[in-house]
Amino acid sequence: MQNFEPQLIDLHFQGTPGVVAVYVWDTGDGLALVDTGPGSTLEALKAGLDLLGAGWGDVRHILLTHIHFDHAGAAGQILDYSPRARVYVHERGARHLVSPERLYASAAQIYGDQMEALWGEMRPMDADRVTALAGGETLRLGGAEVRALYTPGHAVHHLAYVVGDELYTGDVGASAWCHSSRPARPHHRRTLIWPPGSRVPPNWAPWTCGGCTWPISVPMPRGQTTGPTAGKPGTRSQVDAGTAATGG
Repeated sequence: MQNFEPQLIDLHFQGTPGVVAVYVWDTGDGLALVDTGPGSTLEALKAGLDLLGAGWGDVRHILLTHIHFDHAGAAGQILDYSPRARVYVHERGARHLVSPERLYASAAQIYGDQMEALWGEMRPMDADRVTALAGGETLRLGGAEVRALYTPGHAVHHLAYVVGDELYTGDVGASAWCHSSRPARPHHRRTLIWPPGSRVPPNWAPWTCGGCTWPISVPMPRGQTTGPTAGKPGTRSQVDAGTAATGG
């Protein structure tokens, strides 16, 4: 495996490009992933790592922005395949990764018999391999210094991560619903202000499209404050799966 800058891996959720993606970069002490996607896209993530000359054994750090299925569903399986990897997540979400039964049951109320096809397996993980964060911590991952920011709004357990001049925002940057002319109702009124000097990696702005994270090519000037994230009127979005179990 060769050193490389942050790379975007398209997970082709439900066979569709441009819906769910993961960031990966080399810390000098193995790979760091920002989110994992759901268990149903695990093979696409593996294929993306293969193209980078990497594999499961190279993964050391899994930075979860929040524990909804489209962002964290595959994390337990990756820990099984990557014996030296560790998960970082907000303290309000950590216990649901160790024991995901309530999270799964909450989502199953929405998706019913489509759970497996949409999200795949969500395996429990060993608590000793989970680092619970409150936000405000600075992590040293190999040669990378990572600052965890507590960014509630889309979820009460949401984190964003600052790495050098890169900012990984998960689902707090903004949101947009595709294939609909119906205006979206403001769903969360929290805002996120980029830390001084930060930029969205690399020159992309993350939005939620159809409920799943995808970075759309929209320039985000330094110091910009985002508007409210949005949810589709009258429904619960895919990324809200598990909200009842986690309190947000």
